[in-house]
Amino acid sequence: MGEPPPGSQPPPSESSLPEEVWEEFKANDGAVYYFQSSTNKSVWEKPTGPNVRIVPGVKTKKRKKAAGVESTEDIGDSKWYRVFLENGKCYFVNRETKETRWQCPDEIAAIVADLDGDGEARDEADYAAMMTRALRAANVPAFAKLADQMAKLVFDKDFINIPVGLRESLFEECMEKLTVEKKKNNARKQKQGTFEDLLAEASQKRLITELTTVDSLARVYESDQRWVKAKPEARQRLIQAAVDATRRSSREQNAAAYRSLCRTTLEKTLASIRNLQPSMIPKWPIMKRKLSLDKRYLAVSIADRERIFQEVATEMAGECAAPKPTMQHQQSKTDREQQAQEFASARRRAAVQQQKQALITFFAERIRVPWGISPEEVRNVWNEVNPSEADKVDDLDFAHWYEQYSVDLLREKRQQFAVALRKHDKGDLGPQLSFDEVMQVVGTDRRFVGVPPMELQVEWTQWREEVALPAAKESFKLLLRSASFITADLVPKSSAWKRALSELAEDVRWDRLAHLPEERLTMVVDRIQELRSAREAGRGNLAKEIEEMQQGTQEEQQKKKDTGWKVPHAPVGAWTMPLAKRPRN
Repeated sequence: MGEPPPGSQPPPSESSLPEEVWEEFKANDGAVYYFQSSTNKSVWEKPTGPNVRIVPGVKTKKRKKAAGVESTEDIGDSKWYRVFLENGKCYFVNRETKETRWQCPDEIAAIVADLDGDGEARDEADYAAMMTRALRAANVPAFAKLADQMAKLVFDKDFINIPVGLRESLFEECMEKLTVEKKKNNARKQKQGTFEDLLAEASQKRLITELTTVDSLARVYESDQRWVKAKPEARQRLIQAAVDATRRSSREQNAAAYRSLCRTTLEKTLASIRNLQPSMIPKWPIMKRKLSLDKRYLAVSIADRERIFQEVATEMAGECAAPKPTMQHQQSKTDREQQAQEFASARRRAAVQQQKQALITFFAERIRVPWGISPEEVRNVWNEVNPSEADKVDDLDFAHWYEQYSVDLLREKRQQFAVALRKHDKGDLGPQLSFDEVMQVVGTDRRFVGVPPMELQVEWTQWREEVALPAAKESFKLLLRSASFITADLVPKSSAWKRALSELAEDVRWDRLAHLPEERLTMVVDRIQELRSAREAGRGNLAKEIEEMQQGTQEEQQKKKDTGWKVPHAPVGAWTMPLAKRPRN
């Protein structure tokens, strides 16, 4: 019984078993969990066993973000090159068309995949952290697939900066790590569910309105256990969701009341017309004055007032589409069909306009940075958010409206950037600064985050050549005219010349032309030549006046000689004056 049977191997001893190393970490809420790097496994309970060893875990530090271009990279022999930013992101630029994209173009996807192969191990930790942030921001459920969640992740900045070839593997790896939070999430959901019951009770008591805040509800429920157990972040989020739902319900009720007001007002206005035609329905500018007197008009947002009125006007135009009879005969069948077609076309145009307005609103709310995101990806999100409207919008119309929205938004951003440049050009901006230096002053504005740098650089170049540089030259000319040390006797490269340039360099108007040193010196030389020309012109005018005086004296003497006039005799020296008393010319 104490010895193994013949031919059998003895059982392995505890010392021969491989050692299991677990790293101890703390979550954001202070809870302790354990991670095994060899199996990528995480557990909440502390592992036990004879060969288990617990070591303190070391978290990797996140790389600090910074703005500016770090380097560029040519994509093989193609017309594309890649720009790496200091914050770890990159975008692609077409040399010929100047087009910029955040996502890799399909035509160079294979080349980029080969180029990124060497740096995969070096940046894997950063990409894993970016994927984790993207999954948490999109609230991806456990055991989900990447293909099913692509519509949510495609708009996340961290996700779109991860190479396409790494997304599948990183998605599965990060999802395994996130499943360890299931226990904590279930407990949090139970607390939130209890708090949701509290919100439902408050809604029944009409305590939740558009102006409800966390502090206002705390005065009523601060002693309630459902309120105490919920975390402050959860309370803030759920209360805001309830307020938003109340605000949407109120907005829908106000819209219905305003729609009824529009129809009633139009019916009263057209009541005296016997043979009503669609063209007789008053336009929006006329009806706006009448509708604005009612409080239901003020309860609707400015963007919805005209839209709802146009919908009501279109409905009434369709209702009054009956053919107009004449005293002698009825309108012909062809005319009636043509009129019906016109009304149907008008209804279709109104429906298309309504769809376009809904899409533009969707783009403005969901797609803050549309550059680099294809229409197909946006269409998938639209179909997911509005499944009932998925088949009502044609793909070509959707792509056209999305492109129009991108172009209009880019034009607006460029105009805002031009206004920002003109706002600063009299202060800390000047033509001597580079585009990167200007972006450190103006580009910090959140309105320009995500805008392609190439587009802003075009606006900066136009401002520099048409506004800043002419103003700087004119200002420097005024400095030269007012400088008393710039004289006609100043000689270049002399000691006086160097002293004059030193005094000019103390003025900010000298610094604004630092990028044009040769032209700046040429302007100084031109000013000296201008002073010399003015001095020579003054001397020439004086000689000309003396010559004219002498010529006039000779003509007068010859005239007196011809007429026989003689100078009376006078003693010698009577008409002379001592040299010391002779006046100077």
